[in-house]
Amino acid sequence: MAGCASHVSAAATVGGLCVVLAWGWARLLESLNIGLQPQLYLAQPWLLFAVGALLFWACDRVSLCFDRIECIATAERRSLEADCWAREAELKALRAQLDPHFLLTA
Repeated sequence: MAGCASHVSAAATVGGLCVVLAWGWARLLESLNIGLQPQLYLAQPWLLFAVGALLFWACDRVSLCFDRIECIATAERRSLEADCWAREAELKALRAQLDPHFLLTA
C-alpha cells in the first residue's frame, strides 16, 4: 500500500505542477502582449490538475506494464536456458553410457 500512496502523491504533485506551469505560461503570454487570451489557461485550474494527474498516472501504468513484460521475458529466457543446460547434461550422460571408455580417452 505504501507504493500506491507514493504513486498518488506523485500524480498529485504532477497535477499541481501542471497548474503552476499553466500559470507561468499565462503570465508569459500576457507579458508578450500579442493579442492572446492567457486567462484561458487559468479558467479551470482543477481541470488542468486532473488532466496532469491522469496523464502522469497513465504513463506510470504503461511504464509498469513494460517493466512486467520485461520481467516475464527475462524469466522465460532463464527457463529456456535452464532447459537447454538440462538437455545438454542429459545428452552428455547418454554419451557417457554409450562410450564407457570416455575417461580413458583424452
